[in-house]
Amino acid sequence: MGSETILLVDDEPYVLEAIVRKLRNSFTIQTASSGEEALQLLKTKGPCAVVVSDMSMPGMGGIELLAKVKSLYPQTIRIMLTGHADLGNAIESVNTGQIFRFLTKPCSVSVLEFALRQGLRQYELLQAERDLLNNTLKNSIKVLCELLGLANASAFRSSYRLREIAVYMAERLAIGKKWQIEIAALLSQVGCVTLPRDVLEKYHAGVPLGAEERQMCESHPQIAEKLIKQIPRLEKVAAIIGMQKPPREKWDGDHEALLRDEVRVGAQILQIALAYDCLLGYGESHASALAILQRQSLYDPELLSVLAAYEGWIRHGNIARISYQDLLPGMVMAEDAIAKDGAVLIRKDEEVSWAKIQSLDSLFKYIGIQEPLVVYVKSVPPANDVHAR
Repeated sequence: MGSETILLVDDEPYVLEAIVRKLRNSFTIQTASSGEEALQLLKTKGPCAVVVSDMSMPGMGGIELLAKVKSLYPQTIRIMLTGHADLGNAIESVNTGQIFRFLTKPCSVSVLEFALRQGLRQYELLQAERDLLNNTLKNSIKVLCELLGLANASAFRSSYRLREIAVYMAERLAIGKKWQIEIAALLSQVGCVTLPRDVLEKYHAGVPLGAEERQMCESHPQIAEKLIKQIPRLEKVAAIIGMQKPPREKWDGDHEALLRDEVRVGAQILQIALAYDCLLGYGESHASALAILQRQSLYDPELLSVLAAYEGWIRHGNIARISYQDLLPGMVMAEDAIAKDGAVLIRKDEEVSWAKIQSLDSLFKYIGIQEPLVVYVKSVPPANDVHAR
């Protein structure tokens, strides 16, 4: 459905006809005569801006319908319209479905129209917030990571790998605010900027550290947490980052309770991503890394099982040396891509995008790029199959 569509749900046809007749010139309206029909419409035509449902309907009632809408389409605004001015039902509908408005029949056209306009306005605000998080904020953070990587490459070269692993897990676990975990992975190493370069290189290389050096390295998550929690809307991201160190005790928790806690589940996903990536870096295979993590018993087994089908590790066994002209979106740098004047153009472990390639085309023509480029690929396309740019 369109981003301004309102879905009216009522089992009484004359009620739907009356509302549509009065408001069709002011709003884009779809109708459904049952909760089941409404869910099918949303499934086939996509989410809408506002759902207005009658409370008492045969089969699926309004409370159940709006609770399902909340779960499936959290951005959609939900309004309850009923002839039963029952305070208990009103409270239940608000608590179960997080209703935006509760209106009673008979409802005047002016009251309903005002509620619908407020609902559309709230939907626009939620969409704007989502766009801010998905585009402006995340892209700004990516730029920040790239700039910090120029200053200290060893601290940030793992950020893109961690993001890939963490997002993979969050998607398969259907985590509601996946963006928090993605940003936490990208910024998980920010605290490392306070570490001396030699200590940081020893830390990432797995070289034994002295007591003072170890204390410095172990403090970087808390340093990052203090820095990031000052940014509005990133308080939970900061908390996730602050909890990234491996657990000290074996897992003995409740999986469902963990999933309901945004910070705890985000922290454990980040912990697993860090531990898994570290084991791969030490030369362990995908299967042996998983087996080691399972034997440690530090993490929720159901979270670990999500990694079983992860295939991102495959590319690490396929390193290709290619010319710049053969560089394609989706490839991941196995080594830094460097201009002939020494500038780092694409960092190791960074995924190549069309935008990145297009931004480098003129540089390749006038300054030059050191070749061959070393990339991870699942399969190397034959030269004659590469799309011309």
